[in-house]
Amino acid sequence: MKYLLIALTLFTANAAKAEVFTCYQTEPFISEVYNVEKGTLKITEEVMKETKTLRNLKLVIKGEGRFEIRNAANKTIRVMILNNQGSDGMSDRIYPYSGTSINGTNSAGCESSELKATNE
Repeated sequence: MKYLLIALTLFTANAAKAEVFTCYQTEPFISEVYNVEKGTLKITEEVMKETKTLRNLKLVIKGEGRFEIRNAANKTIRVMILNNQGSDGMSDRIYPYSGTSINGTNSAGCESSELKATNE
């Protein structure tokens, strides 16, 4: 039993490393792609087509269905809650994760490489 638990833990840890989260928000139109394995967040402001990449980030599990992306200074820059009620603020798509925007003023709809948004 002990070895099964260790194997499941290792499998889960390896699966989480490959996870990619993508968040969308409107007003302003921003998309973010967070790669867990690389620890990077690519932020694209869609109208101006400006892109920047943040590095040295980590994903922290804060509780059941609650995740935070934190920078190297351990400051939370995105909170995602797995509630199947996420919204980008404009489309009819329903995202598995509700997220706060980096500046905390806009909500975002987030999906992952494993849990995709659906059409309403």
